Amino acid sequence: NVFLSRQQFSQLCSSMLGDTLVYIQLPQPCILRPIQLWSGKQLFTQLLKYFIVPTDDDEDGSSTVATAAATCITLENKARNNRINSYLDPGDGYLVIRNSEL
Repeated sequence: NVFLSRQQFSQLCSSMLGDTLVYIQLPQPCILRPIQLWSGKQLFTQLLKYFIVPTDDDEDGSSTVATAAATCITLENKARNNRINSYLDPGDGYLVIRNSEL
C-alpha cells in the first residue's frame, strides 16, 4: 500500500496530463489524520475523469485542453487466473470501473 502526500498527488496528476491547461479539483483524502494522504486508487480515478482534447486551430496539439469526460467509462474485467468468486479474491484479480471511478 502506497499513500501520497498532497504535493506528490498533485505532481503526479499534473505530470500525467502533460502540457494541458486544466484546473484539477483534488478529491477528499482517504486519510485525514495525522496528515492528509491520498491513495493510488484515488490517483487513477482522478486521471480517468480527464482526457486530452486537441483544439482544431492547432495541429501540433500544443494548446490542448483537458476536459471532464462527457461519457463515463464503465468496465468490468477479471484476471485470467481467477476462477472462483472474483469479488472475494485477496489477490485483487478483478477490476471494476463504474462512472469513471475505480
